[in-house]
Amino acid sequence: MDNAELHHGRDAAASGLATDPVCGMQVEIASARWTAERDGETFYFCAPGCRKALQSIWIPVFTYHLHADGCGFLHIAYHL
Repeated sequence: MDNAELHHGRDAAASGLATDPVCGMQVEIASARWTAERDGETFYFCAPGCRKALQSIWIPVFTYHLHADGCGFLHIAYHL
């Protein structure tokens, strides 16, 4: 799966449809039951199996943010 396939849903959003990045099926955005978000982009899926398939290849990246007051938090981001 290349980046062109992954981002195709964003191009179709103006029509109210997105393309499932796993199987290529058209998904109606307004009634989509299965979604995932990564780096501020929403992906739409036709079924939970397609969502799980894409999420299973995302690699977790862990970073720890420490504020000046000594309070910190763990941030987990997923990347291909």
